Order: sequence, then structure tokens, then C-alpha cells
Amino acid sequence: MSKKTPYKKKPAPAAPGKPQTTKAADHKTTPAGTEKTGKQAPAKPFAIDRGNYKYIGAGLAIMTLGFALMVGGGSKDPNVFNEEALFSFTRITLSTILVVTGFAVEIYAIMKKPTPKRTPKTLTNDDE
Repeated sequence: MSKKTPYKKKPAPAAPGKPQTTKAADHKTTPAGTEKTGKQAPAKPFAIDRGNYKYIGAGLAIMTLGFALMVGGGSKDPNVFNEEALFSFTRITLSTILVVTGFAVEIYAIMKKPTPKRTPKTLTNDDE
């Protein structure tokens, strides 16, 4: 079932020789001071810029390396327990340090303020 859309009645044509009057509600007006001047408002900077994304990528790479170093240490025979492979320095200590470092880099990347864009310095009469 389709909804019926309301329509506006067109004002009746004015009698010849009389000016047509309109209601104030018929005209759409803008509040004072909001007229378009052709200039755009300055863009707000993003919370994260290119430098932050580099840190985010580095943090993800460090965490991925840490998790990759944790993998393994299993045995082909389920009845054999290989303690040296499972509890090695690489799997227990180094990989954990890398994962925690990766998380620290991620937190830094998110909290770091974006650097403001540099504008070219304009020459004035005093600079010459």
C-alpha cells in the first residue's frame, strides 16, 4: 500500500490589476548572517593523520611477529611431552615482550596528536 503524499494548494491567481499577496510561510528565508558567501568553512583536522597510521601499522606488525613466535612447540606424538620446545625463551619471554610492546605502540599511535599542517611562509617588505 502506498502512502499518499500531501500536496500544497497553489494560490489562486490574483485578479487583474491587483497585486498578489503571499503569506510569510510561503517564503523560505534564512536566518540573518547565514547566507552563503561562496567560502567554505575551514576543515576540521582528523583525529588521526598519516603519521599516526604509520605507528598503527608498526604496532600491528610488532604484535603479529610476537604472536607468530608463540606458535609451535607441539609434538608429533601425543604421548611425548617436549618441555624444551614448549617452554623456550622465544615462546615464553620474547613473544610476550613483543606483543606488549605492540600494544604500547598502538596506544601511543591513538593518543598522539596530529601534527599541524605547515603553511608556506609569505614574504613581507621587512623580510627583503
